[in-house]
Amino acid sequence: MAYLQRRGKTWYGRWQKDGKDYARSLGTTSKAVARRKLTKLNAKLETCDGVPKPESPTVGDAIRQYLERTAQEHKPLTRLRYRGILKQFTVYCGKQRVVRIQDLKSSHIENYKDQMIREVEPATVSAHLRAISAFCGKAVRLGWLEKNPVSGIEKPRAKERKVRFYSDAEVERLLEAADKDLYPVLVLLLHTGLREQELCNLTWSDIEGDWLHVREKKDWSPKSGRSRKIPLTPQAKDALGELRRRCSMNSVLVVPSSRGGLERHLLRRIVPLRDRAKVLDATLHAFRHTFATRTLRASGGDIKAVQKLLGHTSLKTTMIYLHAGEEDMKRAVLALSECHGFCNGLDVKTG
Repeated sequence: MAYLQRRGKTWYGRWQKDGKDYARSLGTTSKAVARRKLTKLNAKLETCDGVPKPESPTVGDAIRQYLERTAQEHKPLTRLRYRGILKQFTVYCGKQRVVRIQDLKSSHIENYKDQMIREVEPATVSAHLRAISAFCGKAVRLGWLEKNPVSGIEKPRAKERKVRFYSDAEVERLLEAADKDLYPVLVLLLHTGLREQELCNLTWSDIEGDWLHVREKKDWSPKSGRSRKIPLTPQAKDALGELRRRCSMNSVLVVPSSRGGLERHLLRRIVPLRDRAKVLDATLHAFRHTFATRTLRASGGDIKAVQKLLGHTSLKTTMIYLHAGEEDMKRAVLALSECHGFCNGLDVKTG
């Protein structure tokens, strides 16, 4: 039978079994509380022949171990995103007084989801649930949890995704308002469809003749994990030439920061442009959407070719990007008038 012992200010339960000493923290500085917990501990010892299973780690320790164990399994951006999500989840568990990972229940996850739905978009809630589920799945495999508490939790239905791309008039205004440093960057985005991080990690060695290569680096990899190459238009080549002239000869990066390192705040450079161009919702990613819609239009609807250019693993993802704009819809309808014999000379009935 266990007995109480205090170490510093914390009370412990101590006992012996087969000549071995065991001790377990009761997690309290109050002797009265410690006595109640000791009673529960002794009840457990009677059911497990005096050798209870090791306690599972705290939620914070479990998350730290998870991030360390999976460091090589995830891409840098995924690691960063998971770390942020799980840090927020740790704070939530603390408020819910979920100290140890073994105490985590489906009800806690459901409550966490309900709180988030009131604050953020459904897609963000789903991203949090995926990260927490991956963590809990690992906890199950390590024996910290009996089952994944995220299993069975219904993800919120995402809103229909509206893709923002620029009209020809907006593109013209944005380019006219851009300063001499930003202008070639925007042209390159419009003619390659690069993601922001793909552009920021682009090096001069990635430019080979008429092709631009998006490929893995030592500490970075493309979102899809796959390399791809994009043919360079004359305008893209001119933009690269201008960027080369503006770069230091020692620069490895095509679009370095003002200090010559990796650009981490490219979006900030476009913020002042919004007011000048009167395109208040302008974003960097909308240049990628614009590239997609224009390329689809120019290729006569070759969706497979556009999928490869964008680096999508799923054709369904490409379809999300390629919504017709007002100009395309007008062009499609007006084309009917050019079709020989289509309602040609139709008399309008009256009366």
